Amino acid sequence: MSKVLPAVEGGMGVYENREQFERATAFGNYDLPGRFPSESRYRKYDQTGFGPKFRIHPLAAALARKQMLKLDEQNTLIASQVRRLNDRLTSLPGLSSQRVRPDMKRVHWAAKILFLDEKKAGCSKAVLLKALQAEGVRTSGAPYPEQHKFALYREAKWWHHAPEVPDQLQGCTEVNRTTFRLPLFTAEGTEVIDQYRSAFEKVWVHRDQLAKM
Repeated sequence: MSKVLPAVEGGMGVYENREQFERATAFGNYDLPGRFPSESRYRKYDQTGFGPKFRIHPLAAALARKQMLKLDEQNTLIASQVRRLNDRLTSLPGLSSQRVRPDMKRVHWAAKILFLDEKKAGCSKAVLLKALQAEGVRTSGAPYPEQHKFALYREAKWWHHAPEVPDQLQGCTEVNRTTFRLPLFTAEGTEVIDQYRSAFEKVWVHRDQLAKM
């Protein structure tokens, strides 16, 4: 329920062509390949698929389909509130937001993030997080687990062709080190956004003193 488009444990796919769609469908549905066109290379897998049965639950599909009708409107609302918050916060020393290519439209899934340059801010991320939380800001610096460190990718017994997994992925480590996570506001939230902006500005005004504590 924390996602912009929650559907219990369901999900949807978008494919570049029909073959990709049919391949994905055969992976999750044993009873649908028989409906593929006669020339489909996956039609022969009717009644077995590829083995797994990873299809979305009907209730989850109904929830997702209904919410798709308002997704554009919801994305527009969220984006406007992210900009309203970011425009002020990214003017503070050391804070920056994710860059987006001019030809792309940014959407969000469950949270927004900011990046902190501790040197420019003149204070550590841990100290700033603690001060912001004391001001009532719902924020955290909790890192995402780094996928390349999981045992599943490092144990050859699970793979016909074991992946080559590096010990370090500097980009992942750097993102976790510098990230602030903040909530998305999925309903009009002018008042709470103003409160968040004021809290950040108050903490930043006192960051020199906080750094000495």
